[in-house]
Amino acid sequence: MSPTSPLRHQNQRGSVFESELEAFGSEMERRRLHSGTAWNYRLGAQELLLFVEREGKPVHEITPEAFLRFQEETKTLTSISRSGILLNGARFYLRWKAELDEIDARDFFHLIYPSMLPSVRASFVRNHPERASMLHEVDHFAEGLRKSSYPEPTTRHYSIGALSLLLFLSSRNQTLAEMTADAWRDFRGQTQHLAVAGQMSENKALMLLTGARAYLRWKRNQGKLLQHQLPPRERHRSTTPALPSALASVRALLDEAMAVQQLSPTTRPSYRMALKEFLQHLDSEGINDLLSVTPEVITGYRLRLQTKTTKKGTPYSLSTQAGHLTGLRFFFQWLVKTGTLLADPTLHLSRPRLPKGLPRSVKAKELNRLIEGLPLTPMGLRDRAMVELLYGTGMRRAELAQLSLKDLDLEQGTILIRQGKGRKDRVVPVGRKAKEAIHDYLDLARARLLRGGTDRLFVGNGGRPMTSEYLSNRIQTLGARVGLKLTPHMLRHSCATHLLKGRADIRHIQRLLGHQSLQTTERYTRVEVSDLRKVIARCHPREKR
Repeated sequence: MSPTSPLRHQNQRGSVFESELEAFGSEMERRRLHSGTAWNYRLGAQELLLFVEREGKPVHEITPEAFLRFQEETKTLTSISRSGILLNGARFYLRWKAELDEIDARDFFHLIYPSMLPSVRASFVRNHPERASMLHEVDHFAEGLRKSSYPEPTTRHYSIGALSLLLFLSSRNQTLAEMTADAWRDFRGQTQHLAVAGQMSENKALMLLTGARAYLRWKRNQGKLLQHQLPPRERHRSTTPALPSALASVRALLDEAMAVQQLSPTTRPSYRMALKEFLQHLDSEGINDLLSVTPEVITGYRLRLQTKTTKKGTPYSLSTQAGHLTGLRFFFQWLVKTGTLLADPTLHLSRPRLPKGLPRSVKAKELNRLIEGLPLTPMGLRDRAMVELLYGTGMRRAELAQLSLKDLDLEQGTILIRQGKGRKDRVVPVGRKAKEAIHDYLDLARARLLRGGTDRLFVGNGGRPMTSEYLSNRIQTLGARVGLKLTPHMLRHSCATHLLKGRADIRHIQRLLGHQSLQTTERYTRVEVSDLRKVIARCHPREKR
């Protein structure tokens, strides 16, 4: 899988193999590809053809299943960079074959069209003018998603889901207006079959189906489809095996403990997940009651956490592992306090040592550019008010999402933050710019965005109360528009950093951010490199002038 020359095995190849590579090379010359790119693409095409021949098939009989096996073999036998080069070349070769109608692009769509870059779009519509209208329709759909504040990765996957549906209907000689329940059932079955066959991940198949549903709802809202033409709502059932009754009843003890200890609503779901996974581990080890949980069992579970992966296939991060162990320690400490257990099997546990990196902040001029670039639309006015509040007060994302109208006192220039971290209320001042942005949002935008009754200050997609997840996605989208990787917490940290740089007292910053310990505030703030450079130039004996 690591050829040194495209002419490798030339003397052993038949005329069909040679002519295929020669024709592909002529096509790359016609497109005036860079010589290095053409070389790499030819390597990829050659390796694909060699793989097909090794399977005992003619070079023209390339199936999606064969390409998938080639992809897996390439990733296994070559380095990451090398496999990327070969697979890109193989995909380019297959797109060329699709343009010649020698393979059906619909069969290979999810494999050879991983994105819709301009060059890929050109290949997609070449020799098939009717596909240009499909792309135009999908672009219009994507623009609607962006206006509705969908993050860019979701917009991209939903757009490919819509395009997949349109291609499927075209293969049946149907238009969108002829959409039926039978057509949707067949489309869903085909997509699920691709996932079962390994041609795409289950997550991607689910995203494509979700995107296709969103596209159909979008057409319904435009009056182009009727309600009965929409697919029925999916009912997903948990496939988690049932726990023994002695373990299943344990969950109620955790809920009781969290209620009595008055844990934050944002903490409770993570503790429930930690206990759920621990109970599943006990069941797999044949342990049916908590009395049998020993320090050795806890240690075994901690080792198992280091090998667990997320739904995306990535290993659990150290922070996730630490969160699971913290939830278990809280639960077993509660059991000892209430007399359910005599000894705590988690006493020997120590939290994983988490890396301490420098938190990132955003420059003030970059934030000014972001805010000044927001449009004067209802959603733009809402976004301006959110960014001004996050940056001006340093409040957390959950605190902003939970704000209600009664928490505002704009005459006094203050906001009451209820039940922040540690279940503590605090009052923070609102600056002039943030106050102006809130006034504009309340006077000109909120009523137009609102759907139904709520006293929440900020409303999200569809006029519903805003969630913390929506807020994070929206801030990320706003930052991407001006080339920034932005999160609500970065705005909080930028607020503290810029106040410190402006010579604010660190205890005032501590009170603004709602920190109980001054050490916590010091972690949120750092001396700018520019300031440190000036100090060294002024004070170091070798730098003094």
